[in-house]
Amino acid sequence: MLGCFFNQSISFGLSIPIFNGLQSRTSVKRAQINLENVTYAAQLAKNNLNKTINQTVLDVKAAKKRYDAAQKTFDANKVAYEAISQRYEVGLVNSLDLTTSKTNFDKSQFDLIQAKYNLLFKSKMIDFYLGNPLTL
Repeated sequence: MLGCFFNQSISFGLSIPIFNGLQSRTSVKRAQINLENVTYAAQLAKNNLNKTINQTVLDVKAAKKRYDAAQKTFDANKVAYEAISQRYEVGLVNSLDLTTSKTNFDKSQFDLIQAKYNLLFKSKMIDFYLGNPLTL
């Protein structure tokens, strides 16, 4: 005797999210807070960029004043060295005065070159922030 047994079953699952409304509200609030954080971060980045650009503009102005002062010092030391050199040739000044004058002239020349390239560098920083191509 052969017997066949069939076992059949049916099951249903039902899930009713009672507190889903609170999760949705919380997710919306988190998204709003994240949006505000991103907005504040973007504004902070803009403010920092403006601060950097303004500082660079002030640095260029200061570098220009340093260059102008170095140019005047160089011109004065050049005239002084030429005068002392002529006086040395006729025997009115000793070699120590000539050497001191030459040292002052050389130092002012170095300071002028340094101020010139500092001004050039600061000016190129402004070009960089403005998006201009960097050329010499």
